[in-house]
Amino acid sequence: MKCSALLPVRIAAFVDAEGILWLPAGFDHSTFDVCDPVSIQVLRAIALQPLPVMVPDGGSVDAVRVLFKAGLVKAVIPRPQRTVDGYEQLPAMVTEITHLGRMMLRRFPKP
Repeated sequence: MKCSALLPVRIAAFVDAEGILWLPAGFDHSTFDVCDPVSIQVLRAIALQPLPVMVPDGGSVDAVRVLFKAGLVKAVIPRPQRTVDGYEQLPAMVTEITHLGRMMLRRFPKP
């Protein structure tokens, strides 16, 4: 499927009174193409907020982890904590969008 054939994707994100960015839980990765991956959507949502940004959702923290490994953001990402039910991902804090991250935002503008 070509990128131009994709429908525009929007995510509902908001920042609460404590400055925590809330993204929809459980992104369905199967509905996204490589042309607009979830990590770029999360990068766009972070770019709209004043830094630092807290990202509490586990799926969104995974996207922040991808952005961090790619050098697009600077972030503090705690390791998942073992619980009785398995593992719990603690919130990540994005402290900066790097120059490369800003270049990616310009290269992949919002569809």
